[in-house]
Amino acid sequence: MIREYSFATVPTIKRFCSDDAFITGVLGPFGSGKSVGCIMKIIQRAQRQAPGPDGVRRSRWGIIRSSYPQLRDTTIPTALDWIEGLGSYQKTEYDFLLNKLSYDGHPIEATLHFRALDRPRDIRNLLSLELTGAFFNEIKEIPKRIVDVMRGRVGRYPSKAKGGCTWSGIIFDSNPPDTDHWLYKLLEVDKPRYCSTCKDAQGGIILFVEGQCPRCKDNIGLPFVSLYRQPSGRGPNAENLPNLEVGYYARLAAGMDKDFIRVYVDGEYGYVSDGKAVYQIFDEHKHVAREKLKAVTDYPLIIAFDNTGRDQAAVICQYLPIGQLRVLHEFVMTDTGTRTLVREIVKPFIVSNYPGAKLILTGDPAGVRPSDTDERNTFEEISEAFGISAFPARSNTLGARLGAVESLMKRFLGGDKFGLLVSPTCGILIKGFRGEYRMRRLQVVGQERYTDKPEKNLVSHAHDALQYAALAVEDSLVLTSEGSLDWGSGNVVLTPSTWIAFT
Repeated sequence: MIREYSFATVPTIKRFCSDDAFITGVLGPFGSGKSVGCIMKIIQRAQRQAPGPDGVRRSRWGIIRSSYPQLRDTTIPTALDWIEGLGSYQKTEYDFLLNKLSYDGHPIEATLHFRALDRPRDIRNLLSLELTGAFFNEIKEIPKRIVDVMRGRVGRYPSKAKGGCTWSGIIFDSNPPDTDHWLYKLLEVDKPRYCSTCKDAQGGIILFVEGQCPRCKDNIGLPFVSLYRQPSGRGPNAENLPNLEVGYYARLAAGMDKDFIRVYVDGEYGYVSDGKAVYQIFDEHKHVAREKLKAVTDYPLIIAFDNTGRDQAAVICQYLPIGQLRVLHEFVMTDTGTRTLVREIVKPFIVSNYPGAKLILTGDPAGVRPSDTDERNTFEEISEAFGISAFPARSNTLGARLGAVESLMKRFLGGDKFGLLVSPTCGILIKGFRGEYRMRRLQVVGQERYTDKPEKNLVSHAHDALQYAALAVEDSLVLTSEGSLDWGSGNVVLTPSTWIAFT
């Protein structure tokens, strides 16, 4: 049976299908028609493939899911529901030969290889295919390495001798990932582009992430990666509703926590946590900047460390006279001591990006204890590395630390400004705000009970560092109208610096 597909209720999918970028993807809530849209794009591209010498439009496509159960139970049935009458399915090989279509009088032969990534041999077989294009179904479940290597497997069929590929590339769909996922970084932070005019020595495109083309200085370029975001399933522009039961999204949201609803109903970036988020008042629209934050040269940088234990972190912030603490950068290291974090990570970053900047250094007051090996404490390590004194935060009690951050989050500065603003590049901190920085759920039958302290995990170290920065602002920083600041008993006069990472 051949079904008729219409873009009328999925305008985002229509725009996605017409985009020729090398990597194109669509993010949206459950039930929004993403996967079917990707299958339609494959069929479109198969139709538009130029005929070979014998007049046949040939192409090969990899359709990839993270596991065979997901592939068999979800991806393949969704695809066959729409294309089963257009060819034959080889169940033992997980291949579909689409050969009952023609376009402009030319027959089409498109092979769809359904593949999963359960076993090493499956990955080896996938990465040996010569393809026209690839579709990653639920790409957030796929390792970045697989997606990266797939760039070299597409554009290989048909060969140049048989006419070459009219279009080649990678398409994907997914529910939105959390903000420290590699996919978020690619789509929202790096946003790679290529020059619209220049070519490299081999005739290929010239990619650039920030700035401009290194050859012609064009700073606009064309998107190498294009993303299409579908609207919330509860909103007035919700897509694919005629293909869903009435009340689908209302039932999906009923009784679910806000993190689940944010990701799977509203189609927003988020983390679905099994626990209670520490910061209940976090609002992404209020507390996360829309664009990457850069430093203002007239004000010092506050570097705060979680400088105890084997997993350590640091954040680089600025406090502006309007009363806003801006979080510019984050560093989280596992199985690393303070000396390594400071000398090999944070200081080189400061020297490279903020030469001459005034610095304020603070951290975990527990770091004043001497180490067991050389009697030095972590504040001595930090002070010696930067050549200025570092001081411990006033308190290490959880209430004081959380209160300092929450006070900034609640501070309304007028318009759309609040007292805490985090750069979207700080994915680990944002993931923590979304729910990974959490009170662990206790296994108590019939009750929802949680621990009284945040669970120790990767994001908790970054949040500890942020709390020490907030305490420093709350307790010691007094900005004057003359543009100087009193820090403790000393006075630091602000002087503009020549910085690389400036606004």
